[in-house]
Amino acid sequence: MNQFTNKELKMIIDHCDRIEEEYGSIRSKSERLLSFQIAQKANNILGDESVDLEHMKINLEELLN
Repeated sequence: MNQFTNKELKMIIDHCDRIEEEYGSIRSKSERLLSFQIAQKANNILGDESVDLEHMKINLEELLN
């Protein structure tokens, strides 16, 4: 059973995205990838209500390739 509501999961994703946007350039590669993995996992749990992570993917493009 999911311990988070869909609203909470969306807030987690938004928080990960904002951290990447504001602090990505000064964070380590592993910290940046971990935030993205957290956002992906939360998004997977959302299922039909998942959100677009394209903005995060663009910011992390050099790390994901």
